Amino acid sequence: MTEHQPPAEHEATVGGRRAVRAAIWLPGLAVATGAAAATAHGLYEVAVASRVPAGIAWL
Repeated sequence: MTEHQPPAEHEATVGGRRAVRAAIWLPGLAVATGAAAATAHGLYEVAVASRVPAGIAWL
């Protein structure tokens, strides 16, 4: 018995889908990471402005 080999077209399609998926996810991941960093920094600044010690503010 021989194993089923997918046609080369299928491999190109899968590779193309991966490229499209990466093109969508990578910028979204960058935006989410930036938003998380900005939120953490903003919360830290609010805590420091409230006279919470810096070591506690990072928690």
